[in-house]
Amino acid sequence: ASVALRSLVRFRHRSTVENNSEVPNKPTPRREFRITASASGSRLTGRNLRVAVVGGGPAGGAAAETLAKGGIETILIERKLDNCKPCGGAIPLCMVGEFDLPLEIIDRKVTKMRLISPSNIEVDFGKTLKPHEYVGMLRREILDAYLRDRAAAAGAAIINGLFLKMDLPEFKNAP
Repeated sequence: ASVALRSLVRFRHRSTVENNSEVPNKPTPRREFRITASASGSRLTGRNLRVAVVGGGPAGGAAAETLAKGGIETILIERKLDNCKPCGGAIPLCMVGEFDLPLEIIDRKVTKMRLISPSNIEVDFGKTLKPHEYVGMLRREILDAYLRDRAAAAGAAIINGLFLKMDLPEFKNAP
């Protein structure tokens, strides 16, 4: 995603409303807002883009970093910055490279494990790994904090809070 923003040249805004007057039982019209990147054309002028990323997990941290690096005013909102999330923490090797993660945050290198579901179904993991491959095990609180810190270093504002609602603008081009 950060590669796409490096080549970002222009934003284009398009707002459309679906016409549903002819079809009975069709859902309420939905407003669509798209921002697309283009290699040609000029930048959108007269409008600062602001993005709120809700959730500071791996996806939120990576998105906030990418947006901030692209020059977009970015605010990341996470309800619990010190949360130890109850998940396995397994990441494939490709994620280490794609997310440019330091190897120091990997706690263990797993080559074989057996997963047992609550309904007692067993799956042996690691049979397809090559001799030099492993699955990295890490703690989510460390990965999440690392990615949020990187987003902050790129210019994103990190807010410890819970997103409850958003006030829509009362008039065109209002914040």
